[in-house]
Amino acid sequence: MLPDTPALSKLLEGLYEAAADPALWDLTLEKIAAHCHATSAALLMHNRSSELHSVARNWQVDPEGTRLYQKHYWSHDIWAQRGATVARREWVGTSEQLCSFDEFSRSEYYNDFLRSLDIAHAAFALLHRSGEGESVVGIYRGPNQGEFEESDLDLLRFLAPHIRRAFKLHQHIADLKSRSAGMAAALDMLDSGVVLIGADARIVMVNRAAEAILAKQDGLIATSAGLRAQIGRESDRLEILIRGAVGTSAGKCLSAGGSLNVSRRHGPALQLQISPVKDFPLGSNGAFYAIVFIADPAQNQCPAHEALRSFFGLTAAEARVAVLLGQGSSLREISQTLGVSGNTIKSQVASIHGKT
Repeated sequence: MLPDTPALSKLLEGLYEAAADPALWDLTLEKIAAHCHATSAALLMHNRSSELHSVARNWQVDPEGTRLYQKHYWSHDIWAQRGATVARREWVGTSEQLCSFDEFSRSEYYNDFLRSLDIAHAAFALLHRSGEGESVVGIYRGPNQGEFEESDLDLLRFLAPHIRRAFKLHQHIADLKSRSAGMAAALDMLDSGVVLIGADARIVMVNRAAEAILAKQDGLIATSAGLRAQIGRESDRLEILIRGAVGTSAGKCLSAGGSLNVSRRHGPALQLQISPVKDFPLGSNGAFYAIVFIADPAQNQCPAHEALRSFFGLTAAEARVAVLLGQGSSLREISQTLGVSGNTIKSQVASIHGKT
């Protein structure tokens, strides 16, 4: 039997909040379990290709039990083994539909493991299945609480599509956060300053080198409206180049960005290269539509090969050519430096122009 509308709304609200905040999965599992008169609940992940079997989140499951499951007892999980043979991709059912309690009660999995956790009966909702494995939400009862009945499954059946969506959102958000953290770490390894620009021409992210340059507030500054130069005409030109690059990434114009020298009170002018970049998600940081490379001649910097390959999809050979072009080498000089034919260099330059 389904709970009343306000209670269902609270459950759904909790599910989608958990998608954004993993710490809320435990509370969400608790609420689902309580409505089904279960004594514990867990979110299980099975990756058979890597033999990674884990209890991703849980409520009222002994931490030592989750450790032992991941270390050893997953290989004896008769419920997971039978569940892997269920043909339906959106299955909701009880443990007794997978294995009779008579058979289960004689298994090593129950007697050596689940009995100590006071788990004898379960109800499952299959969240995701692929060739590598599956993800399952399970709610559990002890031997004295009895089996789950069809009325208990009504709530799981109703919630299952929402749990699947929330779980996919959770995975997507986690992936974006991971990519964002990885991108930030990669950018911080570069000697050149890098500023990522969002759809509104405002700054989305800067690496450490750019942060150090901007902290000096000499020639180039970061404002709430975006990246600006301290000299008016240079700032106007910079804004035009950035907005043109952003517009190109958004499909609104055909600007290729451009180069600009930004004067400083101390030291030679900063050399900026502004380029459009296809919409690339950065998790909680949003997305960037343009990139500004900042070279400080006093530091003898040049764009890193890996940065060019990551941002523009250049091959290793194209990245080497691009760096030499940026340093002012002619095609003939590049051909001699790299020991390849002039025709090969021309072909690579054409490819570079096409990608950038």
